[in-house]
Amino acid sequence: MVRASDGSAISPDNHHTWRVRVNALTGIRHESQGAVTCLRLEQNFPNPFNPMTSIRFSLPEPAQVSLCIYDVSGRLVRTLLQSARMETGIYSIVWDGTSDARQQVRSGIYLCRLTAGEYSETEKMIVLR
Repeated sequence: MVRASDGSAISPDNHHTWRVRVNALTGIRHESQGAVTCLRLEQNFPNPFNPMTSIRFSLPEPAQVSLCIYDVSGRLVRTLLQSARMETGIYSIVWDGTSDARQQVRSGIYLCRLTAGEYSETEKMIVLR
């Protein structure tokens, strides 16, 4: 359990509580914080980035999820998740700016694509080396 505060005395009015489960094998963080109402891929942070960035997405219901990184030519660079069965919640995964071959990618624009069931969304990311 994680508790965050605004720095003043802890009271029910100035802190939030999250349950965080980290999968040590994949580095995927799952947060349960209230009801998730929509399936969404958020903009990575930081962006632009070097050497790594965090990609966050939410699932309102369990789904088969794929999360892939492509270059601007549409070539697959890195598969972060491939048809992974995931439960309802908010997830965060870190991309270290490497390809599936574990080579550092060059500076440039990359596309992050989340697919969950019939849903698909893409966000633009910038790597600066």
